[in-house]
Amino acid sequence: MAKPDVTFALNLRPEEAIRYFESKGLKLTKSWNELWQDAQVTSFTVAHVGKMDVLADIHAGLRDALHDGITEHEFMKRLTPILQAKGWWGKAIDKSTGEILETYPGSSVPVQYGSPARLKLIYQQNLQTAYMAGRYRAMEEGAWATPYWQYVAVMDSRTRPAHSSLNGRVWRHDDPIWSTLYPPNGWNCRCRISPMSKKSAERKGLQIEDSADKLETRTVPAGRNPDGSQRYADVTGIKTGRYDDNGQEIVMFPDAGWSYNPGKAWAESQAEYATAKLDSLSGITPREAFEYVSKITQAIGETRISKFKGVDPDLLKDMFHLLKTNLYILQLRPGILGEIRQGGIAGSAALKHEMEEVRQIEKGGRSVFSPGAVAAIEQEFDNAVALGNPAKYIPYHMAALLAELEYARDKLAPLGFKTDDLGVVARAIYGNLQGTGLEKMEIELAELGYQWPGNIPPELEAAIRKR
Repeated sequence: MAKPDVTFALNLRPEEAIRYFESKGLKLTKSWNELWQDAQVTSFTVAHVGKMDVLADIHAGLRDALHDGITEHEFMKRLTPILQAKGWWGKAIDKSTGEILETYPGSSVPVQYGSPARLKLIYQQNLQTAYMAGRYRAMEEGAWATPYWQYVAVMDSRTRPAHSSLNGRVWRHDDPIWSTLYPPNGWNCRCRISPMSKKSAERKGLQIEDSADKLETRTVPAGRNPDGSQRYADVTGIKTGRYDDNGQEIVMFPDAGWSYNPGKAWAESQAEYATAKLDSLSGITPREAFEYVSKITQAIGETRISKFKGVDPDLLKDMFHLLKTNLYILQLRPGILGEIRQGGIAGSAALKHEMEEVRQIEKGGRSVFSPGAVAAIEQEFDNAVALGNPAKYIPYHMAALLAELEYARDKLAPLGFKTDDLGVVARAIYGNLQGTGLEKMEIELAELGYQWPGNIPPELEAAIRKR
């Protein structure tokens, strides 16, 4: 499948971008500033689209671009005749009478409906925001291992000096800077964030900065109100410590309307919805829980684990426990679903891990139906990171890893490969691990008394392929 021709789409998990985009409802608006910042997380709009069917066509075109890797050129080629046929093209002028149908607020200039330039902007901004929101979610899931985030600008002639002033600089994932300056930071912004481990940052000699006392809020023009009067909005930027040719310090401000983090706002909106629903789960029957969790899962847009192809059917028999596992993954780290989806021994072992983790947690007296319990689990992960070695301080996670590897070992035996070395089994399942993921696995295997081998026997690779 071809990837969308957007430079910032590299190395992102498209399923998270799709989930972000598809979770939005449709909303008609008259102006770009009518649906402001956080509100754009839950609603999709295109300014000056006055008919729901036209908005739905544009939404469907972007959805197809995310799902199928449609390029900008193909997106425009497909959508242009549809919009032209429905009259949303060119200037807002009646062709037969010359009457201006709609003007920009406070102006006599007719509104520009569809055009090649406008479709290009719609494609780039919506896909970029979706990819960045998905990337933020993935990076937050892995922040225990890669807690340092580096700002990366493209650094060519099109890059704004304020954006380039942050290039290569590093802050912790929980620094306040990311609440307002996580890309995109404006129209046509191509910046991105690169996560890294403590070891990687030290190896590169990078300084970990702190935005304390460096953030600055300014009120700036933000388009026009419906009556034509000037609208203003606050944007929060950071003093960069860099200076322009006139000796003035550069303050990196996002554009008006971009002073927020779409990925963070999306996560918070989902958490609020799930928490409201989950609060009503105490004391209900398994059947009622099944129905509630199914509705929550469907509303948030996640495919139920029980429908995954190629996952060991023995793991799918306990439906109620499976639903609890699904809910746990959904709240804590939905990225694991990508590993489960691949099926086979690797995907089944990943599902086995999560199911065992839920069993271990409930054995300790907590229920994953409780948002408070899941928040406490997340805090345990954070505390473990603060202590410097996550593997040593999360016993239920280590028990789940052991169960996962033993499960995979037992599944490999009938296929012609028997071993008691769980390090070799881990190498077979997670052979593509690199960087911080590999560092994490090596630490965890050492805790279990095994080592990550340099290679795996050919007969083991053959057994994996048989499954």
